[in-house]
Amino acid sequence: MCEEVKDFPVVSGGDKKLTLGDLFEWSDMNLISKVMLEEKVFKTWYSCRTVLIGDACHKMSPSGGAGASNAMHDAIALANRINGLPFHPTADEIEAAFKEYQNERVGWVNAAFENSRMMRNMVGQSMSSKITWAVIKRLPMWVMRKMESQQYCHRPQVAFLPLVEDKGTFRPSPQPSLAIKAPQEKETVDSITSESQ
Repeated sequence: MCEEVKDFPVVSGGDKKLTLGDLFEWSDMNLISKVMLEEKVFKTWYSCRTVLIGDACHKMSPSGGAGASNAMHDAIALANRINGLPFHPTADEIEAAFKEYQNERVGWVNAAFENSRMMRNMVGQSMSSKITWAVIKRLPMWVMRKMESQQYCHRPQVAFLPLVEDKGTFRPSPQPSLAIKAPQEKETVDSITSESQ
C-alpha cells in the first residue's frame, strides 16, 4: 500500500514539495499501519447520560487539520453545559444539556467537515484536485479574508474560568454555553443574602 500512495503530495507549509514517500522514509517501517478513515458527522451524539465528543461523533480527514481543534471546542462547550447543571441533576436535565451541547456545536462541526473535505480534495492526484488547488491559489484577497473571518471567529471560552481578553482580528461569534452559570449551594446563597442585609 505504501508503494501505491508514496507520490501523494503532503501540505507542509514549506518551500519543498513533500510526498507521503518522504514521510515513509522518515518513519520506522515497523510502526506504519493501515487505518481505514470514514469521514462522517454522526446524527446522534448522546443518549441519556452518555455523550460523545471529538472523533467519536465527527470524523474528519486529517488533511484539514480540524479534528483536534473541534474536539477541544466540543470539550469546552460540554464542560460549560455540565458546569451549569443543578447539583443533583435528573436524567432529563442531563440529556437536555447534552442536546444543547450538540445544537451549539453541530453547525461549526459541519462547516469544519466541509472545509476538511475541500482540503482533502486539494491534495489529491485527480484533475478535480488540481483544478480546486489552482482556483484556491488565485482567489482575491477579499474572498480569502471573508473565508478566514468565518473560520476564525469561533473562539470558545470556558465559562467557569476567567475570560481571556479577545485580541483577534475578527469579532468572536456568539457562544451560548458561555452565559451558563454554575448553580449555587443553598447554604452559600442564604449566607450571602443574610450578610447583605
